[in-house]
Amino acid sequence: MANYIFKETQRITQWWLWLLLFGVLTVVLWPLLSQESIDPSQLSSIGIGVVVVLLAMGILYTLRLQTRIGNGRLQYRYLPFIWRWRTYHWSDIQSIELKTFNSLKEYGGWGIRTNFEYWLYNVRGNQGLLVRTKDKSFKLGTQKPQEAARIIQEFDAFKFRNHGG
Repeated sequence: MANYIFKETQRITQWWLWLLLFGVLTVVLWPLLSQESIDPSQLSSIGIGVVVVLLAMGILYTLRLQTRIGNGRLQYRYLPFIWRWRTYHWSDIQSIELKTFNSLKEYGGWGIRTNFEYWLYNVRGNQGLLVRTKDKSFKLGTQKPQEAARIIQEFDAFKFRNHGG
C-alpha cells in the first residue's frame, strides 16, 4: 500500500451564516444601543439573549469535521461533539464510495444527521464518502472529492489484494 494520506478539516465559513448571527446579536442588543436609559427588568432578558447568541456563535466557531484516511485506516471526529477519533481499519470496511447528496432534502440540514439509513457528518456541500462496515454505514462530507477518489482507489486495491476482489 502506498503511504498516501487524505487529510481534511472542514469548518463553518459561510459568510451569510455569520452575517445572520451578527444580525441577531444586534437585534438582541438593540435596546441597549438605542436608549440612553434602560428599564432594569429588560437587562435579564437582554443578558440571556446575548449569552444564547454568543454560545451559538462559539459552538459554530469551534465546529469542525476532521477526516484522515491512509495507512490502512479511516478516522474522523466532529468537534466539539465527537472528541475522540473514531477509527475503522480498512480490513473492517466493506466499501467506500464517493457520493453526491442533498443534505437539506435527504437529511434535513447539515451537521450530525441521520435519515435512518445512514448517519451523515457534514459541514457544507453535497459530496461525501459513503462508508459501509459490517455493523454500520455512514457518510463523511468532503470538499476534496478528487483526493477522496484517489484514496478510494487505494482502498479498492487493498481489498482486491487481500480478499481476491
